[in-house]
Amino acid sequence: MESFAQSVLTAGPNKGPWEKYKFSPESRTVYPTKVFATEGVVQQADNLIGNNSNVAYLKGAGAAISLDFGFNTCGLYSVEFGPDSDPEQSVHLAFSETNKFVDKDNSDRSMDFLMVDKTIEVPVSEGVYTCPYAQQRGAFRYLTISTRKPGKVSIRKIYTKMNNMPSLGDNLRNYSGYFYSNDEFANTIWYAGAYTIQLSIIPTRSGRRMDVVTKPTGWSNDVISGFGQEVLVDGARRDRTVWSGDRTISQFTEFITFNSKAAELSTDWILDQQTEEGEFPYACNPIHIYGSDMYHLWTLKSIYDTFMLNDKSMTWLRNAWVQFKKGMERTWKQVDETGVLKIVGPLDWGRTPFVGHPMSINCVLHTTLIDGTKIADILDDPATKKLYAGRAEKLKKSINEFFWDDKVGAFKDSDENDIHSQDGNAIAMLFHVADKNKYASISKYLSTHWTKFGATAPEMQNSISPFISSLELQAHTDALGFATV
Repeated sequence: MESFAQSVLTAGPNKGPWEKYKFSPESRTVYPTKVFATEGVVQQADNLIGNNSNVAYLKGAGAAISLDFGFNTCGLYSVEFGPDSDPEQSVHLAFSETNKFVDKDNSDRSMDFLMVDKTIEVPVSEGVYTCPYAQQRGAFRYLTISTRKPGKVSIRKIYTKMNNMPSLGDNLRNYSGYFYSNDEFANTIWYAGAYTIQLSIIPTRSGRRMDVVTKPTGWSNDVISGFGQEVLVDGARRDRTVWSGDRTISQFTEFITFNSKAAELSTDWILDQQTEEGEFPYACNPIHIYGSDMYHLWTLKSIYDTFMLNDKSMTWLRNAWVQFKKGMERTWKQVDETGVLKIVGPLDWGRTPFVGHPMSINCVLHTTLIDGTKIADILDDPATKKLYAGRAEKLKKSINEFFWDDKVGAFKDSDENDIHSQDGNAIAMLFHVADKNKYASISKYLSTHWTKFGATAPEMQNSISPFISSLELQAHTDALGFATV
């Protein structure tokens, strides 16, 4: 039997024991793997499993078949009807990523929180119905097909053509990054993360249409959301838009997994939307929202990350450096007599909006100053390097004095509330803003919010944020030797 070491040394990116962990399908055309549930009068529902030519029937109003594709898929879905449906019939299609929301009358939400997706009504006719491009579904595992009126509907096949990450051609498993260990759980986590990013690399012209949020129902994914062929967005189903903050996690994950053009083109899309005053967007076009000091700073960080990870040219960096400095000067004006930044644009990742002088944003300001000194060094700009280094040193001192709560052993969220936030404390460790003698205490404090479902965030009514929890996980790992857990 081949040893673990031999299996690694003799394999390649797409030839090795790790292949079994990949979620990506071998073909872009995928079919249901089983029937999850039926309702009303249904015949031969199992005929819709896989790629075959046998027919299933829905009879009478309220008949429904819920199909399970076996994994989260996406794209342009099709229904091939059988030859013997009654005239003037129609079916309704509903979608869900989890079986908790399987419902013949409604899809899980993919638009604004105040909107209801409802269903797609499809007239029955001989041949194949393929959804309009605007009604493609960004992510779903379950598809429910149902009837609303008396009569018979025959269906031969249901399938979807996945259109995520078009740069990979027909084989979504053919990517360069790979991971393998002797820990089954770690392997599964790595490839689940890889697939999450792959689903979130969408065709550029399939962004979520902003004007639809004024309508009460439905969804529309047919608007330009970036440059080039594909773009890395915040999420496959709902947030089909570039948000700079979330790229703190997704950009590096994309680099080690795919190293495609998607991440760097996303940065270019953000840079293209800087205002005359130097502000970067909270959410880029097509959503087009400003008013976030934090996401503005995350954009500055992504400039440095994009150059270092994606092998961008010196010409690109020089152009981006002009925008970086303009954005930095806009933000630095908000540092007041306390020595820390006072918030103006309160929007952030979904947490309670910022007030006063927030801890987390000051930590991100500090790390962007440090990144700025590195860029200045690369571009031979000693004056800016000296300026940013001096600001960073003073800001770090002010943060550790202004926000630290010795009684709790953690940083306060703000001078205007009594919260000790997950985001601020995790970021303080991750970006080395906290004094090292505080790491053990911060780590211990953060661990008190762990539950069997994840780490809760006091700054968001103790909800669980995968984004901030990812930063916390990195922080504990990066602080090995100093952290408690």
